[in-house]
Amino acid sequence: MSDDRTTQGQNPGRTPKTDAGEIYRLTDAGKKAVASVSSPIGRHHRRILQLIVGDTHLDVIRGWLRHYTNSQLDDWLGQLEKDGMLTMAPAGEMHDLDFTTNFPAAKPFETDLTDTEVMRIDAATLEAGVALKARGAYLAEERLNNRAPLTKSAADIVVLIVEDDPDQAALAERRIGLAGYKVSVAETHHAFVEALQARGVPDVVFLDVELPDGDGFELLVYIREHPRLSLLPVIMLTAKNDPEDIRKGLRLGADGYIPKPYSKTVLSQVLRQVLRHD
Repeated sequence: MSDDRTTQGQNPGRTPKTDAGEIYRLTDAGKKAVASVSSPIGRHHRRILQLIVGDTHLDVIRGWLRHYTNSQLDDWLGQLEKDGMLTMAPAGEMHDLDFTTNFPAAKPFETDLTDTEVMRIDAATLEAGVALKARGAYLAEERLNNRAPLTKSAADIVVLIVEDDPDQAALAERRIGLAGYKVSVAETHHAFVEALQARGVPDVVFLDVELPDGDGFELLVYIREHPRLSLLPVIMLTAKNDPEDIRKGLRLGADGYIPKPYSKTVLSQVLRQVLRHD
């Protein structure tokens, strides 16, 4: 199996290669195991099989299941391959994906969750509620702990803010810029894709939920489903901070939450923690 291959920070362009890593496909036995409620496969194995639809890149699996270590996932994938549930092949030219504005339909993530994951997300939602009131921010530590520290200097780190309110966007851009980071702003789904096409993949995304041309949660799904974006840390920067919204974001792979309005230094503090950047 491969080591962690984060593709953030590559040069922009419309035909970048996703040539590192592996592609997984379900076998007939794997499809039957997913469809059967009485299949004897373990809950972790079932969850992985549920995430594999068609050709699925290793980094997409890792992006959804970031709360597990790479070595754990490699072991489970290896066992599933040994058991004949899936096949693996190197990612080839057919997987060299351009960025498009076609957002995938959300999978039935709620029904796919294991009992253990439901309990984990429920506990994280309660923890997030407490943290947001006490500290003005929440980070999903079990996801972030499985990221390697970023070795770039602050001046080389690109932060993409997806925010349609011009005042909020300008405020966030100024505060992150003053901390020494490069900042890019996108106001819509479409502008987000255009930013990727023009400037390449950023190192972290601050994502608002309420956008004029779609739901920020849909954009989060797009990120987790795209091989070149799936490992991106995503922090929800939003006024939608009731428990159900927090729970939805965590279920869809958000790495943290910052509610509006936020304090002067919280963005840069969270950014350093997320990237494990001194």
